[in-house]
Amino acid sequence: MAKAHALGKRVLVHAGENTGFERALNAGVDEFAHIPCGEIREDLLQRAVDQGVTFVTTIDTLAACVNTATGKGIHSNTMSLASKGAKFIYGSEIGHDNVPWGINGEELHMILHLTSGESIDFADVVNVIKAATSKAGEHLGLAPLGTLVAGAPADVIAVKGNPFQKFKLLEYPQLVISGGRTIVSKFINQSSPASIECFLTWAEGKYPELLSPAGQTTVVSSLYSYRYYPVTQVYAGISSADNHVYFMKQTDGLLRSEGPLVNWLPVSGCQ
Repeated sequence: MAKAHALGKRVLVHAGENTGFERALNAGVDEFAHIPCGEIREDLLQRAVDQGVTFVTTIDTLAACVNTATGKGIHSNTMSLASKGAKFIYGSEIGHDNVPWGINGEELHMILHLTSGESIDFADVVNVIKAATSKAGEHLGLAPLGTLVAGAPADVIAVKGNPFQKFKLLEYPQLVISGGRTIVSKFINQSSPASIECFLTWAEGKYPELLSPAGQTTVVSSLYSYRYYPVTQVYAGISSADNHVYFMKQTDGLLRSEGPLVNWLPVSGCQ
């Protein structure tokens, strides 16, 4: 522990009962990777808060960690820690096959109801969202990760509806932007004919070895707006189903996606 701290590193511990929990506190642990399953003594929980230890939640994954005789366990530990002012960071253990990738709405729901006391107000909801975004970024030393401000990493999701009213919506994002590129967008299913024409014309000039001869007529079908290039025997177009750019060589018949058109519009100057 001392060596890690001397090197500027934080120490995380997975302790599930009183003995391990107390040893971790005595050693000066910085963070518990999970809220313990076993019922932890109140004095030890208070010590953890006083020492500024952070708790990663994983409440949903470990929801069955309850002493059937006393009814105490991960839920009672969470409530007690919250009443003492503990610091929580969202965690859901996506390594488990029963935990969804991305945001686990049930985890956020359990954090909210176990840490908000007798009543829940909007500030409590906001704090839960922050535990999975800006507070997590700060805790990792990666601020402004988790915030929508200039200079923050360009990873964004968007949903249809109000996630402050229903966390479950976050499990089904309609928009995913990673590294500044749109990976999924169900908000934009159609591009204007003018944008498509502009893009295809730009692509002809940018990739003449692939799209030749230039100046082909755009054909509009129920699924694609496309052009066929007889010299190179290539089809290039945009799908109306997902707004992705596709091309296909007639010689092999393989349809290749080049990603959402929305990513190409700024590059091509066709916005």
